[in-house]
This record gives sequence, C-alpha cells and structure tokens, in this order.
Amino acid sequence: MEHLTEPSQKIKPDLSALRIHRDDEEAGTRRGLRVVLLGTALIVIAGALLAGYRMWSAATMPEVEVARATVESSSAGIEILTATGYVVADRKAAVSPKISGRLEYLGVDTGSRVKPGQIIARLEHHDLDAQLSDAKSVLANYQAAHNQAEAELEQARAALGQAQATRQKSGLELARQTKLLEDGVTSKADSDNATAQARVDEGQVRSAEAQIKAIQAKIESSSSQVRSAEARIRLTEAQLEYMNIRSPFEGLVISKDAEVGETVAPALYGGANTRGSVVTIVDPNTLEVEADINESSIGKITPGLQAEVTLDALPGEKLAAEVRKIIPTADRQKATVKVKVRFKVIDPRILPDMNAKATFMQKPEQGAKTDASRVTVPKSAINQRDGKTIVLVFNNGRVVAQQVTAGNEFGDRVEIKQGLAGGEQVIIRGAENLTDGSRAKVKM
Repeated sequence: MEHLTEPSQKIKPDLSALRIHRDDEEAGTRRGLRVVLLGTALIVIAGALLAGYRMWSAATMPEVEVARATVESSSAGIEILTATGYVVADRKAAVSPKISGRLEYLGVDTGSRVKPGQIIARLEHHDLDAQLSDAKSVLANYQAAHNQAEAELEQARAALGQAQATRQKSGLELARQTKLLEDGVTSKADSDNATAQARVDEGQVRSAEAQIKAIQAKIESSSSQVRSAEARIRLTEAQLEYMNIRSPFEGLVISKDAEVGETVAPALYGGANTRGSVVTIVDPNTLEVEADINESSIGKITPGLQAEVTLDALPGEKLAAEVRKIIPTADRQKATVKVKVRFKVIDPRILPDMNAKATFMQKPEQGAKTDASRVTVPKSAINQRDGKTIVLVFNNGRVVAQQVTAGNEFGDRVEIKQGLAGGEQVIIRGAENLTDGSRAKVKM
C-alpha cells in the first residue's frame, strides 16, 4: 500500500500544471484593449488638433478683394468718365382700373410676361350682367313690336290697293251711268246709286291711306325704341369692359399691388383702404441706366457717346451702351445732371433697379494710330514699395509680388506696360500687411 501511494502523490503536481489559467488570459486581453483604445484616442485628439489648427488658420488668414487684369483693345476708346446709377425702364406703367370695384380675378404674378391688350385682372360685375340681360330682353320686345308693325303695314298697303281698285271700278260705273242718263237710257236712281258707290269707295281709299300713315308712325316709334335698347346694351357692354383690366403694352410684371378681394380704384381716387393700381409693368426692351453726372463733368457727355456698363449682378462682363439722353435739368441738392444710357443689346439677365456703373469712352480720332491691345488693372492694385511699382497677384491662396511698369490712366484703371500678361487676379484691397509669399483668402 505504501508503494502505491507514493507514485500517485508524485503525479498530482504534474496534473495541476496542466490547468488553464483563465485569469492570466483575461488580464492580457484587457491590456491589449487598453492599448487599442489609447491609440484611437490619440488619433482622434491629433485629428481634432489638426482640424482646430486649420480652422484657426483659416479664421486668422487675412481676407483680400481681387480683380482681374484685363486685356483691352485700345481702339475701343479712352475712358473719360465713370458714373454709377441704376437700371430703369423708360416705359413703365402702374396699371389701374377705369372705375372702382372689388377685384374678382387676377391672372398674373410678379415675373409674368404680358402681351398688349391681355386681360390681367377683372372686377366683380354681377349687377352689370343683370342689366345687360334686362336690356337684351327689352330689345327683343321692341324688335318683335317693330316686326309686327311692319307686317301690319304690308296688310294695310294690300288693303289700300284693293280699295283703289274698287274706287277705279266704281268711278268707271259712275261715268257710264252719267252718260246713259244724259242719253235718257238709264234712270236717275241708277245714276245716284253709282254716284254713292263711288263716294264710298273713295272713302275706303282715304281710310286705307290713313291707316298706312298710322302704322308707319308706329314703325318709326318702334325703330326708335330698338335703337334706344341697342344703345343701352352698348353702354352696359362698355361698362362691363371697364371691369377688365388690360395690359397697355407688352412687358414684364415687376410688382403685384393688389390681391383678389381688395377694392381697387383709379389712382386719382384711391383712398386709405383702396388700392390705386393692380400691377406695375415695365417694357424690358426699354431698360437703360440712369446715372448722375457731376455738373463739372457734364460737358464731357454728349448724346451718342459710347459707354460700357458693368453690373454687380454680372461681374466681369462689359455691356455695350451709348448715351441716349441728357435730362435738361440739374439736381440742386446733389449738383448732378441725370444721363440716360441705353443698352445696345438687352441681355435677358438685366433686371430693373440693378446697380450699374457706366464708363464713358471717347473714341480715338479717325486715322489716329492705336496699339493693338493693352493690359489694365484697377488703380487700387498699384503699390509703391521700396521705390518699386508692384502689383500683388493672388495665386492659389498665396500672394506673389510682381514688379510692373505702369502706363497711362484710363478712368479708374491703369495700363500695365510690362509685368502682367492679362487674366491674373490682382489684389485691390486688404494688401497693406501682405508680402511676397503670404497666405490669404478671397473675401466673399
């Protein structure tokens, strides 16, 4: 028994060594998870720091305003004056009704295009509809009475014809009886009967003629009644037409001044609770620029003078124009004279009340020698640094100081004879503290 117990006791330690140590594995797993979480947190923190740096850098980056160096043809003319103004329509109408009433129908909205004579709105007209129906009924009655009188006239004329035939017959009989009486062939009684019959037939003729005159008078009266009824119908139809508010010309609706259900009236009689107009229409084919020119410079402007118009809504585009009219009066307070500048071609993107800048161009004299083209930049793009004339070019978020040779001035622009090829973006504002290589962003 002792020999059996001793080996079994030696085996027990070896079997215990084969146990699975679950605590050690869980501890290792936890250590690995902590490493992964720590690495992830470091990556997130690094990304956040990088994003924050970029946001801080973008927020602190100086903002600049830029313009493009343009290539211009010198044959286009020399800029002599620049003025600001607004786009307006020379042909404009606030459309109002001819009479007052409640708006029943409005068929257009802001931005709608209308044709001449198109019905754009209508007033309520139920009472006029009833009046027109009544007038037409009265006219029908008068026309029926007139037709009946004409039929009676035809009958009376037929009766007159018959009476005249009878009178002729009795007249012949009277003449025959008179002759026979003179010859002693007939009796005095037969002659008297013939005379009486002739007188009766003559009376019948005069009665028929009187009846015809009475019927003719009746027809004349019924004709007057028919004409009166027709005039009443025309008057009511004219009043109904006043209920229709039509477009006076082809144009564009730029404002809707009333809504269905509101009371509208001619502008002259509009009250506190009454609309004076329904819509406002402009003719887009008459759009032009109204610019204010200083009195001291108005001598440079003449009708027909060429101009270039730029709009804030169409940056970088120059629209050909010319001076159409100089208003022959001055503004006493502003000391300016209004000039109307007409577009040579109406761009459909041009809208009333847009901001506009008109640059007036003086054509070179015929036969004068001109260069093929020139590069120009705004005056504000020219900088003087260290005795050099430079232009700061904005390229891919960085500032490049470009030395240039400036030439003549043309209005608010300067010719660059050397240093720029045209098409570059040059900084016109915000360049005070910028140097070559500085980072910047375009102000939005």
